[in-house]
Amino acid sequence: MSRESSRILNLALQFGIACILTVLGLEIGARVLFPEQVAAGRASVFGDERYGFVTKGSFVNKIGYVNFRPNSTIRVIAYYPVANGNVTPEYDCTYRSDTLGFVSNAADYQSTDILLLGDSLAQGDGGCEWLPRLDPVLRSRVYSTAAMGLGVLHWGHIVSDLRQLKKPDKILIVFITDDFFRTDWVYRPAQLECVEGRGDCSGSYWHPISGDLSEAAARIRAERTTPKGLSQFIRSHLVATYGVYKILKDHRPEQGSIFKRSLAVMSGLAREHDVKLLWVNERSDVDLSSAQARALARGLSGLNVSRCKIPSGDFMPRDPHPNAAGYDVLKACVEKLVETW
Repeated sequence: MSRESSRILNLALQFGIACILTVLGLEIGARVLFPEQVAAGRASVFGDERYGFVTKGSFVNKIGYVNFRPNSTIRVIAYYPVANGNVTPEYDCTYRSDTLGFVSNAADYQSTDILLLGDSLAQGDGGCEWLPRLDPVLRSRVYSTAAMGLGVLHWGHIVSDLRQLKKPDKILIVFITDDFFRTDWVYRPAQLECVEGRGDCSGSYWHPISGDLSEAAARIRAERTTPKGLSQFIRSHLVATYGVYKILKDHRPEQGSIFKRSLAVMSGLAREHDVKLLWVNERSDVDLSSAQARALARGLSGLNVSRCKIPSGDFMPRDPHPNAAGYDVLKACVEKLVETW
């Protein structure tokens, strides 16, 4: 090898080492300084660690939101990985939907005077249904449209939809901070076909309940966590750096736009209806002190907002939803808020 070739090879090696050290430095720094962004990056690659199963044909796309097949029993089961790499069930909840496809209601929409808007926490994922434990008189007044994954933008669509039957008298909004940062979405056709028990379920988040669920959950876990192709390989092994890149590149501007739209929807609902908001904490932010929570507090200034603090110990072991004790706290918060309403 000539002296010039050797020099070029040494420079290339030095450059390669410098690149590796730089990436490692970014990776370590990102994990220390931006833990929330790292988590968002990992979720954007593989999704969360829940492997969800639901009764076949449970989901229905409406105009701007999703809910459930009407007049049906809906069972939802979530598996999570444990330390030894196996998967075990975390919760198993059953709901009953009404003629409109909403769950856990004791009375029809037209006969109630309080419309409850919420997401999976308000629906009762994790510790399961809490609405049936409400004071009977209050329960007869409340109509819940809470459904998994919904946020403020969806709630605007739900109110517009229900107004065709009756204008809501009072609206109780049970929310977490993240609800103001969720975009509009409905289930893609492949996901609906999967839950209906037909088509290819590869890449789907929800799978139909059938067969050996432990075996199915293990298979889904392998599918999600095995990188496919160079791009996913890089993202999976450099998840912190990729996560921060994703946040800085397009996640923050998108989230900012969604946040503004959500605040506008909330302000519109408050102008047109008698609205009370109940802000429930997440396990990761019990004191509502995150940057998003602080921004939301400013954005909701002037609205009728109460807080409900669920202790960090009253959540499921692995799933982010409350357990039964946590839902008892939520039930008490709701009863106190609306007792004189």
